[in-house]
Amino acid sequence: MGLDSPVFALAAAVAAVVIYDATGIRRQAGKHAAVINAIIADLAAGHPLKEEQLREVLGHTPLQALVGTLMGFLVAQIVWWILP
Repeated sequence: MGLDSPVFALAAAVAAVVIYDATGIRRQAGKHAAVINAIIADLAAGHPLKEEQLREVLGHTPLQALVGTLMGFLVAQIVWWILP
């Protein structure tokens, strides 16, 4: 099993989807939550009803995703060297 194996191709595809989700979709959802919270705050300023705020930190920064990717490669190499 190496870089030309079907297992590696599958793992790379799954990793790409996870990284895309962590840096793109979740990050944008966090930005949307911030805007929605601001709208709720503006609306609640004139009303006694206060709604629960949405969680704004959902995604990872590109640097966090890069470090996670590098750690994944490092852990995989360590396991590869340790196991026969």
